[in-house]
Amino acid sequence: MNVPEDSKRAMNTVALLTDSFKKYLDANKCECIPKENSEELDQFSSELLDHVIVVGGFCRDILLNRKINDIDIIINLRELTKLQTNHLKKYHNRRDQQSRDCKCVYWKRYLTKLCPASAQMNDEQKHCPEIQRMHNINYILNANFWIGILQKDKRFDNCLSVKDMEKSGYHSCEIVNSVRFGSSDLNHQKIDVIDTFNVDRSDDHDLFENDKVKDYHRQSRQLSMSGMDIERLGDIQPDDSDDDDGYDDDQKSNNKSRAEVDTARVQRRGGRKGRLNSMAIASIPLDQMGDDFGDFSGFKKTAEDGQERAEYVALEVPIYSGKVRYKLLNYDFSMNTCILPLSNVIRLSEYNNDYDHSINGNQNNDPLTWREVIENGLGECDGIEDCTVEKIIRSPEHDHCSIEAHPKSFIFWRIVRWLIREPQFKLDHKLKAAQMKDFDNWLNADWMGDQGNCEKFMKYLKRTLEHECKSRGDVEQMLGVMDDMRFHKLFIPILNSVPSVKQTLVSTLSRVDNEYLINKRIVEWFHAEPYQYPHLPIVVFSKKPNEQKKLEMRNEELKEELQKKEAWSQKLEDQNTRLVAEKRQLTAEKKQWENDRKQKDGQLNDMRARLEEVEQDLEALRKSKAELAKSTNGTINELRGYLVKYQEAYAKMEAKAPARSSQ
Repeated sequence: MNVPEDSKRAMNTVALLTDSFKKYLDANKCECIPKENSEELDQFSSELLDHVIVVGGFCRDILLNRKINDIDIIINLRELTKLQTNHLKKYHNRRDQQSRDCKCVYWKRYLTKLCPASAQMNDEQKHCPEIQRMHNINYILNANFWIGILQKDKRFDNCLSVKDMEKSGYHSCEIVNSVRFGSSDLNHQKIDVIDTFNVDRSDDHDLFENDKVKDYHRQSRQLSMSGMDIERLGDIQPDDSDDDDGYDDDQKSNNKSRAEVDTARVQRRGGRKGRLNSMAIASIPLDQMGDDFGDFSGFKKTAEDGQERAEYVALEVPIYSGKVRYKLLNYDFSMNTCILPLSNVIRLSEYNNDYDHSINGNQNNDPLTWREVIENGLGECDGIEDCTVEKIIRSPEHDHCSIEAHPKSFIFWRIVRWLIREPQFKLDHKLKAAQMKDFDNWLNADWMGDQGNCEKFMKYLKRTLEHECKSRGDVEQMLGVMDDMRFHKLFIPILNSVPSVKQTLVSTLSRVDNEYLINKRIVEWFHAEPYQYPHLPIVVFSKKPNEQKKLEMRNEELKEELQKKEAWSQKLEDQNTRLVAEKRQLTAEKKQWENDRKQKDGQLNDMRARLEEVEQDLEALRKSKAELAKSTNGTINELRGYLVKYQEAYAKMEAKAPARSSQ
């Protein structure tokens, strides 16, 4: 499968984030966990990273093999605050478990609460809304904690621009310089880290990029590429005011009346059941939580005997009320509710790094892929199946809930934009009916007649034409999708009855800046059959390029190109240095080998001479043995002759002896 380069960059970014988090967590495991609890120690990092979750377009685009743009990460703060509470009560409820030197992640983070400066800051947060308070306090595992890990990682040194949008409960991050990981340069990758949110509405900050945040990251990039510290921008904070972007006052209440969804329903495909189900809080009896209470102002206090001893620290971690499941239920479409916990990225990495086809049983298996570690985030819908099999646009649960959770006309434009990108998808008839019914709330003369409402609607139209339409077919697809929902039938009468709306539409179409299409042609397609919009007398503005802007962009491109060339040059120099060192080492090894060979050759010659001497001695011995055998044989034969003669003489003597005796 041919993976787009932008997708490779995004996947390598997620892999690097996971690697950075895991290394930090592995280095700061709790020392109070008994060593015999090996399973708990082994799962220490993964348990935390279960609740750091990539959501939305990243997962959807991997499933569809589309180009991935941005990365959205949700910190499941509710479950992380519960994990922290349970861990502290289990392993840090005694005085001897509360050492300043303990490196436990949960405990070290909690200790920041005792710093006097932090205490004042945390005290001030008590008067803020929960979204802002839980986002800001510095002793829980919120987004500030996780981004702090990245900022300490030398691989991100002066390359990670972070803008804290505290009132909206997220951080906008962008890699603003070259960061190599895997096969990609991660430069320009955008990452949003969300830890707090409204439970009754979806704060979709990613439909169109905030211009002030974009400018902030541009300034960070300029500082980083100039070798200056991007942290200096911390004193220049762009406006972080909440933009309700079309929400009515009656939608702004902190409504937590959403009925609990049946979590026992089994997902139809993939994922672990109940991953986003809420865990329980451990209850520790008071008599097991130490024997000194009261003044918790420090680590030391004087006892009655006048001796100082460690003071017991009270354990009070606030539990965040927002459930990630509610966040996902408020998403626009079911296909955007797929999730990728970073613990799954660990599993992907470890499995593939340890994978070996030679192992018995692996011969016919393939390594894990990114698609295989993506899960369904909800039990109420099957986002994976809707995305890959059904190819349908539907709501996560109730159609009216998704529509009401967003600003007016938001879901309408999301449908239009998606069907321009992926025309092979179909629109669920229930969502279509709900959207058409929702027209009653905003597609009318009263709502459109309001200048603010009309401008926001036209902003969506303008940016859809600019960012999604690259050909006549795209514009016709946009108009066709709108017509399929009977939009034109209601909108054209408004143009005829409310002059200000028509005037705003004309102004909008005149200001569309599309590098592929000219404004006059776009308007002609509005006028054409079957839509027959009334005459829209647009004013075609000159598209003469802004030379200064072009020069700035070119200058930035040249700086990036120079930086890449310098990096490549440095890489070549490093490689050359390494090769020279290797050559020297090989030359020395060759010389040593030659010396060893000469020494061995000398030893071999000595052994050959010695062997020749031994062979000569053996030959002389053989000849001596043969001569000895021959001499011995002659001597024996001679002795035998003597013996025969002796026997013959003796026999004659014996024969003569009886004759003499008879005489």
